[in-house]
Amino acid sequence: LEPNLTLKPGTYYVIVNMPTNPWQVVCTYIPGAPKALLYNGTGLKQLNCTMNLIMVTNRPAEVANTNASVSISLVIQNSTAVALNKTVTLVAQRPFELPLTYWANLTGSSYQEAFAVSVNRGSGLPLPGELSVTISNYMPADSPPIPLIKLHGLNYTATETLLPITPGSHQYSLALLPEGPVKVSLGVNYTPLQAIEYVTSDLPQVLQQPQGAACGTLPGYFALLNSSEYLVQPVTVNETATIESLVVFGSGSSNLVSGQVVISRSPVPTNRSGYLWSTGFGEPWWCSPHGWATPIVTSPKAKLEPGTYYVILHMPTTPWQALCTYIPGAPKALLYNGSTLIKQLNCTLNLIMVTNRPVSSTNVSSNVTISLLGRTITISPQRPAQQALTFEANVTQRAAWETLTVNSSVVVPGNLTIRVNTYVPGEYPPIRVPWYLVPAYGNIPTYVLLALALASLLEGDGRAWRLPSRPHDK
Repeated sequence: LEPNLTLKPGTYYVIVNMPTNPWQVVCTYIPGAPKALLYNGTGLKQLNCTMNLIMVTNRPAEVANTNASVSISLVIQNSTAVALNKTVTLVAQRPFELPLTYWANLTGSSYQEAFAVSVNRGSGLPLPGELSVTISNYMPADSPPIPLIKLHGLNYTATETLLPITPGSHQYSLALLPEGPVKVSLGVNYTPLQAIEYVTSDLPQVLQQPQGAACGTLPGYFALLNSSEYLVQPVTVNETATIESLVVFGSGSSNLVSGQVVISRSPVPTNRSGYLWSTGFGEPWWCSPHGWATPIVTSPKAKLEPGTYYVILHMPTTPWQALCTYIPGAPKALLYNGSTLIKQLNCTLNLIMVTNRPVSSTNVSSNVTISLLGRTITISPQRPAQQALTFEANVTQRAAWETLTVNSSVVVPGNLTIRVNTYVPGEYPPIRVPWYLVPAYGNIPTYVLLALALASLLEGDGRAWRLPSRPHDK
């Protein structure tokens, strides 16, 4: 795991839970080490063992107290031959950096490249350090690349809107650009908006991608439900406002079904006469990246008068989960099974409800960055912002994606609209094309152009290609 936490001097507790019966963790007697504690709900028992763990900090050590060495091997082989087999062994006591270059001649059928790291001798214990290995492969081509002819230039505009901005990195692929110069105009318009937020302070960590092939729930953060259960969250609105955006967080055991989110005057899910707005959404799969707390973003555009309303969330799988945490002072979520109230939970459904009411300032202290083709605009979400940037860039690859990236470390309750205009010069004046055709232009190989020209001749003047007629054919 990679917590990326800053800890001050003091005592902390590592808590482990797995939602199966049975489950196990390595816990052994280690002289002088603190004993592990066993909790079962409210019961406490001290074990006569220490949970085995390795907690690596960011503080480098000049010398490690170990006599081990590390061997790094690179093998390229197929079923009949070994083209490359190289191993380098390094002592793990001190920092090291070792760039190496190898050449291999591959002949015959396809090859497999394998990379292995092994720890030799020593005490047999793990090495508390970071080992980074980068492999770069270069295979020269038999002939120069096929030339590209940019028939027409590109002149298109893309607009992306984030409402609200959730923590993390948001990427948008705009178009595939051909090699050469490109002129870009980037405009950013941000308006802070009034919002109702029930969000855990740990949201940035919960939104991170699960490590490895992790699936399932994250203990302590989610309400785990079945297909007949509904999670209902009371929300009090103090002023008349239109709800521009509603975000909840959750996932389930399938991504082939649709869930439902509702704003209702009644807490009873089956009382459809109280529904003010509802919509379906594709259930996020909890084994996918960011599967634990995938943001489910909706646009109600519902006008609410002052009063109490209920956000109802449901997914038709067993199990499914929603981010539901203890938030001091916030109303507790209700658990329904159909029309029956099961109980009030000791958590609040995490949600962000953004209205259309602008505010002059917010208390959001973290900046938001917008990056495109190596240029970055930074805005402070505390106040309204409007910035524009025009620049020229040079695409050095034969083709490269124009990717817009927005980064935020916190929830920003506002409307961020980004407008990108891209111009690529060509042999002829630019064609304004729909966004779904943008990647196709400017990347046409010469042999395709030749085939198109021949086809045009064949269809346009077929008589030029007929054999001369003979007298007995008449």
